[in-house]
Amino acid sequence: MRLDRIPVLAIAVLWLTSSVAGCVWVPLDPQAESVRVATSLEAVQDCKKLGVVRSRTRTRIGFIARSEEKISEELTALARNNAAEMEADTIVADGPPSVDGRQRFLAYRCR
Repeated sequence: MRLDRIPVLAIAVLWLTSSVAGCVWVPLDPQAESVRVATSLEAVQDCKKLGVVRSRTRTRIGFIARSEEKISEELTALARNNAAEMEADTIVADGPPSVDGRQRFLAYRCR
């Protein structure tokens, strides 16, 4: 490899890595589109609790940290997908995401 191409290659690799680090990789399943995300337990007080849903995703792509927003979006999409499999129609986060990309959600049937 020629030495004058190394900076161009390094810039290309950094650009690609940072672009990928911002992507959400979890598609929302069609049946999960109807699963709503409640912001508090008060919103589900008249609902039937079906169980707990655990989500986990990557917090880094290589040496690049992913944004908290993208991690949260991905964790929520995973939880909605899993809640739909339980025939739940609502989820509520049971605390914030952990630093290692894990989060628990409570699954409810409200309708």
